[in-house]
Amino acid sequence: MPSTSCRTSWNGDTVFLSIIIGCKFLASLLIWSATDVLGKGSGLEMSDIAERIVAGFGFSSPYLPVDSGIPTVVSSPLYVWLIAGVYEWLGVKTDASRIFLQFLNLIFHAVTLVVLFHYCRAVLGAATARLFAVLFVCHPHVIFLASNVWESSLTLMLLGLILYWVTVGFARFVISECMGFGVLLGLTALSNPAWSLMYPLLCLGIFYWRMRDGQERMQLVKVVPVCASVLLGFLLVVTPWLIRNYQVTGEIMYVRGMSGPELFKGNHAGAGGGHGQVFVDYFLYSSPQERLRYSEMGESAYDRAMSAAAMREIQQDPVRYLQLTARRVLMWWTGDFDVTAWYYRVGDRDKFMIGVLYCFVGGLTSLAAFWGVWRLRGQAARFWPLWLYVFFLPVPYYLIIVGFRYQSSLLPFLLIPCAVTLHALVMVARQRGWSLPDRLLLCGSQPTDLNN
Repeated sequence: MPSTSCRTSWNGDTVFLSIIIGCKFLASLLIWSATDVLGKGSGLEMSDIAERIVAGFGFSSPYLPVDSGIPTVVSSPLYVWLIAGVYEWLGVKTDASRIFLQFLNLIFHAVTLVVLFHYCRAVLGAATARLFAVLFVCHPHVIFLASNVWESSLTLMLLGLILYWVTVGFARFVISECMGFGVLLGLTALSNPAWSLMYPLLCLGIFYWRMRDGQERMQLVKVVPVCASVLLGFLLVVTPWLIRNYQVTGEIMYVRGMSGPELFKGNHAGAGGGHGQVFVDYFLYSSPQERLRYSEMGESAYDRAMSAAAMREIQQDPVRYLQLTARRVLMWWTGDFDVTAWYYRVGDRDKFMIGVLYCFVGGLTSLAAFWGVWRLRGQAARFWPLWLYVFFLPVPYYLIIVGFRYQSSLLPFLLIPCAVTLHALVMVARQRGWSLPDRLLLCGSQPTDLNN
């Protein structure tokens, strides 16, 4: 029998990844066809804004008629531009354009899988990396995430590249690499600005851990140009869009606005903290009354009014807000049972069953991940960027609102400690007489030395 200590070659990794990516494409397309979502993915605001761009009305409000031409800041632009390009080529909201966008999402997932596989291989070993790849292909959240015409799959790929770059990619602090890293941060912000909260922590962490481990002996005269180059790369990407937002709103803001309605829908009296009934009651797509208010007040005024209303609700009943926050924390680590209950009440049996599946699998995934995190506690410093993703990035959603799309954007990173748990279970099973082909899974189980 081949030794379990044999090293998995890069060529072996290439063969494995080719097979696993092929399985992912095939499984996703079959499941989408079986569940009737192939060619039917809808991005709501993003798709509607893209439709208006193609029609010649620019980046304008998705809640008003197509020809209104009223500028909007409700969405980040990167994926909208991508949708608009596809619509220009294959037609607006046609089956062909939607299928092509779903296929693009699968490509984004394939890149993410390769990047995170090599990250896992570097820090955890080939066996855990392969188990992670299997989980990535099989997990229902990841399968259905790519079927949606949202930015989530693109953002996931960009976040994966950031994680790899921070952990493995930085060979040394040179200006070109640091500027490229800043460009990557900027592109991620244009895809989904919510994750920008981690940027300062990531950059500070890079310096701290590298200097602590003796990899760099940086003096202030070297730190300043390195930090400046990261900032310059970031600003080169995001500044034109920030200028555009100021020109159309007259206000200084980040990549996107309209957070007021989300805060209100998540914390209004009777809210469940997710995308349930109260969310639907005030959702601009499903509420004619709210859409009328929006059109009469204008987007900026409507956003401010909803934000003020949400703060009044929170101040009037802070205990309820704390209860909703605790509920959102629970839903983040399980599933949006608020919207699942709503599907049951309105009689949408299919979506209710899918919601139950998401909640069950989400809870099981979290339990496995927590165990994996516990097993890694002795070398926690090695995984600080991963813990930042898994435990810090969800915090804003705890305070505002949660939902499947938000959770699924970060769930693949949760699968990494899940793979640690699964590897431990496999090793226990082997000790009890169960065997796996070593060449398939268990070669090269030692992580790569990141200092090399």
